[in-house]
Amino acid sequence: MDSVHVGRDGWLFLETGSNHVLRLFTEPKAYPDDLDAGWHTLLLDRTAQLAALGIAYRHIVAPDKLSVFPEYCGLDLPLFARAPLRRLADASRPGGQAACLIDPTEVLGRANGEVATFFKTDSHWTIWGAWQAYAMTCEAIGVPIPVEFASRRLGRYEVCFDLGSKLTPPITEDHMFWPPSASITRAYANALVIGREQSEKTGGISPGHHGTHIILRNADPSVAHKCVVLFGDSFCDYRPSSLTWLFAESFREVHFVWSTDIDSAYASRVGADFVVSEIAERFM
Repeated sequence: MDSVHVGRDGWLFLETGSNHVLRLFTEPKAYPDDLDAGWHTLLLDRTAQLAALGIAYRHIVAPDKLSVFPEYCGLDLPLFARAPLRRLADASRPGGQAACLIDPTEVLGRANGEVATFFKTDSHWTIWGAWQAYAMTCEAIGVPIPVEFASRRLGRYEVCFDLGSKLTPPITEDHMFWPPSASITRAYANALVIGREQSEKTGGISPGHHGTHIILRNADPSVAHKCVVLFGDSFCDYRPSSLTWLFAESFREVHFVWSTDIDSAYASRVGADFVVSEIAERFM
């Protein structure tokens, strides 16, 4: 079972999980040097492969909450400066890997004001946190973002998130909701998505999320007449109020596949102008 660390001021942090998160910040052998070289090579190879198809590439790492808000953790983190994302973002590495990397760590920490960028009781960022990564990516590829988005919020409701649900008694948290633009529609959802949505309504057994696939379209003529294919994990997601739906605020067409790999043949076949991959730091 995943263990949860109760930090300061009600902040909860994932300690273990399938990737033993805390070890990445405390044990040198948890993230060996060969993984640095592997990521460096992988990002260069993806960039070159997609460039040969006329597709621009960006890679987002969703930082762990420990990377963004260590001050709320209250634990000794001797390898904080050597955590996986900080090592990947080292601009001194040869080969220009930083050209494709989107590292929102600093921005997420600065933007944690009235509307938080991370939930206190969840391992994921809020929609406002996802917005920071979305805005950084759009700026990097020269695509504008809607300036009125922040004024669209509808209100708040109580949710029991992944970390809060593991405590006894469970802890809920106030959640701010933003609706997507009315011009965005879901044009396609595969059987995994439909099955998960049905299970949420009926309380039945939910199918897995890996391989979930949706296509979004934005009919607003003012958005970029471009197609982006997004490969990512739960920090992207197929549901509204997610990073995936944020990209649909700026692009005519968005394809999302829940995958840690990319499929350049698929991106080429659907006419992608951009491929964006995303992975949580703890899964690196």
